[in-house]
Amino acid sequence: MNRFTDKVVVVTGAGSGMGAATARRFADEGAIVVLVGRTKEKLEKVASTLSSTQYYIHLADVSSAQDVERMAAVIGDKFGRVDVLVNGAGVVVQGKVTEASLEDWQKILAIDLSGVFYCTRFFMPALIKSKGNIVNISSVSGMGGDWGICEISLFGNESLINALRQQNHLFTVLEKGAEGNQAIVVGSAHDSVHGIIDGLEAVIEKLAEAQVAIVSLTITEKGYCIEPGTGELDLQNPKIQQDLAGGQAPCTAPGVLVEALRLRHERNLPGFTILCCDNIPENGLVVKNAVLGMAKARSAELAEWITANVSFPSTMVDRIVPAATETTLDEITEALGGITDPCGIACEPFIQWVVEDDFVAGRPDWEKAGAQMVSDVLPFEQMKLRMLNGSHSFLAYLGYLAGYQHINECMEDEHYKTAAHRLMLKEQAPTLSVEGVDLNAYADSLIARYSNPSLKHRTWQIAMDGTQKLPQRMLDSIRWHVKNGGSYELLALGVAGWMRYISGTDDAGQPIEIKDPMADTLASIVASTADGEERVKALLALNAVFGEQLPHEEKVVQAILAAYADLQRVGAKKAVAKYVS
Repeated sequence: MNRFTDKVVVVTGAGSGMGAATARRFADEGAIVVLVGRTKEKLEKVASTLSSTQYYIHLADVSSAQDVERMAAVIGDKFGRVDVLVNGAGVVVQGKVTEASLEDWQKILAIDLSGVFYCTRFFMPALIKSKGNIVNISSVSGMGGDWGICEISLFGNESLINALRQQNHLFTVLEKGAEGNQAIVVGSAHDSVHGIIDGLEAVIEKLAEAQVAIVSLTITEKGYCIEPGTGELDLQNPKIQQDLAGGQAPCTAPGVLVEALRLRHERNLPGFTILCCDNIPENGLVVKNAVLGMAKARSAELAEWITANVSFPSTMVDRIVPAATETTLDEITEALGGITDPCGIACEPFIQWVVEDDFVAGRPDWEKAGAQMVSDVLPFEQMKLRMLNGSHSFLAYLGYLAGYQHINECMEDEHYKTAAHRLMLKEQAPTLSVEGVDLNAYADSLIARYSNPSLKHRTWQIAMDGTQKLPQRMLDSIRWHVKNGGSYELLALGVAGWMRYISGTDDAGQPIEIKDPMADTLASIVASTADGEERVKALLALNAVFGEQLPHEEKVVQAILAAYADLQRVGAKKAVAKYVS
């Protein structure tokens, strides 16, 4: 039995768009759907696409209080109940304010504002009786709604893309606060292309379309195929070599981007902006090096064109988004009144997005939604990477070793909470150059966010890919302290925690599943060294992680050895307590 079997769902604006899509989804879930609109033909057309014959068409103008009051009475008499009201009716008038007529303005207010009030007002008694739900659908048209998103995945997540398509590319973001949750249905995605389902050629052709102005990426550090020591494209990477060899569509992100740009150049189309949103210092420069490295290896002329016609702004994104779990999806279903959303994701309410304002083909008015458009993102990046991500990794390694599965559990241990706060302010904050930010208040806010019991952010998830994360989250700060004579004992403890973690056994003797691009190398070192000084020094010799100079800083080596010895001797809980006592 479906979740909405025999439930009565009233959908206004059901003749087209999101209203029609919502009606179809409720019908799929077994509901009796009441299609409300002003045009009978449109409603009948939508009704013909429903998977169920349990529907009822009602013609009404939601801007009329009398129409809505009569509608509520008719539907109440016919079905005896109403379980869900979806306020989907809305109108948009495009153009400048100076050109809009007063009639247009009155129409917008009557339907988009008064219509929602009338429907809520007159259906409320029935909804209270059934303990039902109200869903209000709004529009981003007033904030640059002529922009849209095409979701692209090169590989993996086939089932997710298929589900997204079945939902007309709608998906849910569940904001989980300490005091309660809020579900937001996002409607800005309109298309999707998948490298396996549709073919990589389809992905490249989509990127080569004239309308594409911005290509954003969140693919983690390893997706850019950058050589850690140089910051340049790793031309020895087998997949990069495969892309350069030709004969088939490229399969790496740099390869796909360069091929799409080659087609745009060939077709006399303008370039686009490539917007990296990964947690990497100077992420714009990282993706620029990857793209130009690939382009230069293919054609000097192409690389020159890309340099002149493509921009690579840096960004800083700050929002805690745990990986989706079955529990997360169940919570989303509950928040949506029983509708399942396999594409849903949960996150904290807090969000900060800082973007370098350098776009060659225009951009949406993101500042209207709270984005900070700046000329230099690096100080904000460093603040986030060191204070937030650095303390997150510190808690992840040492928390997991101690048996804490989630970050909020670490916050319930006063020693861990104190250590994280002290790490932020005493060892990370001094290394920063950001201006206009109260770092004490920022640290306090991070502790509050970590303490949110609703998020359940797994320490194991945060601990992934440590070889990629450690340099910018902790090691760069240690280098700063070496140069400036600062203290870094908690940073050393965090590094030692990583070394204990990748050794593969927690403090209770349970095995740890290590997820890391260098997992084989790490496993080889662990297997071939004694647990102690020998292992620490072998790991420090990984130039791809620690660089050339840091392993020769004797004070740094001794600090990490001392911290590692403490973790060996008394375990993570007592070691953390010792460092903050």
